[in-house]
Amino acid sequence: MKTYVTTLAQVLYQTVKGKSKSEVDLLVKRALDLLRRKHLWKDRSDLLKKLKTLHLDQQDKIAVTVISRYALSPAETSSVKEYVREQYKRQAEISSQLDPGVLGGFKVIVGDSVLDATIAGQLKRLQKFLTQENN
Repeated sequence: MKTYVTTLAQVLYQTVKGKSKSEVDLLVKRALDLLRRKHLWKDRSDLLKKLKTLHLDQQDKIAVTVISRYALSPAETSSVKEYVREQYKRQAEISSQLDPGVLGGFKVIVGDSVLDATIAGQLKRLQKFLTQENN
């Protein structure tokens, strides 16, 4: 993420603390206008992601995206939360994305880390292992 967008997110996050909804709306609008004027409009989703990360950090939580063909069962969701708690020492804030292209399994995305437990991912890793030359 660009430093400018990261800095803008940090300043905006600190500035909105204790403000009313109308004040927050105005500040967010101004931040987005600033991105547009600086020709950084394409980075608006990065700004929103950073704001979400800052908010979750304050709550000692971490954003987790699970991509799967079908919604996870409560047991699967619980397993993902436990995995994140063990690996990152934080409570997981899970959002789900359904992807009909996933034939089976799921991907878990935490920050820049991806745990690919899809069937396609497992097959790719197996293919890579089988085709590696022993050096």
